[in-house]
Amino acid sequence: MKHFYPAIFEPKKNSEGFVVTVPDIKGCFTQGDNIEECMFMAQEAIGCMLENIDEKDYPVPSSILSIKLLDLPEGSFATFVMFDKEKYDE
Repeated sequence: MKHFYPAIFEPKKNSEGFVVTVPDIKGCFTQGDNIEECMFMAQEAIGCMLENIDEKDYPVPSSILSIKLLDLPEGSFATFVMFDKEKYDE
């Protein structure tokens, strides 16, 4: 089953790339040097945080609108990150 979690991509302060935070999953964050790497790393971070939880107990994803209404730092943006439990388990 696929799950779509909103994530905040914030530019790194002293280098290229982004820090990614998934607010619906406590402690779930990662980083990467470009958008593609950040998306992959975010999917992996979500998997690591959820791997010992029964899928029926996964956190319910928030609306992207709730994230977009936050006062995000300059250059930041919010988007969905897809997590595919079956693919992660392979």
